[in-house]
Amino acid sequence: MKILQMFQDFFDEVPNTPKIKEFICKKREDCGNDNNFFITLSIMLGGRSYNKFLDYSLFAIKLNAIHNKHCCSNGWVNGTWAEMKESLEDLLADDRHDMYQNVPYSLVRIAKALTKAGKDADMFWKDVVDAMIQCVNINGTGDVSITYEVPE
Repeated sequence: MKILQMFQDFFDEVPNTPKIKEFICKKREDCGNDNNFFITLSIMLGGRSYNKFLDYSLFAIKLNAIHNKHCCSNGWVNGTWAEMKESLEDLLADDRHDMYQNVPYSLVRIAKALTKAGKDADMFWKDVVDAMIQCVNINGTGDVSITYEVPE
């Protein structure tokens, strides 16, 4: 029920399908571009109330692979590894509020570096959003972010 409340809070709509990820994909189309949709998902799934619905470790693994695909193959893109390393550390540490406070900004800087290097930042965002949707866990992850949540 908590995940249904999350969709009500963020989209003013409860999914009318049992397939939550299909609902997210539909909302992705409504948003316009993947960069904006990633920011929306980051706020939604990085907030204290709903952060248990994203598998952060799996997302970190997928982001590392995306970085290697876009920034390392066919020529190294300078300045991107420091940003990605910080994002991975934020995701793997139990400082989950960084999901919406720091990670999006690091990924924006990576996308800008890709654009500056003449690479396709839109495909980078597509891959990031695809990975994030794949890491949504509607049953909750049950990891330490819930058990050891530290009040701010």
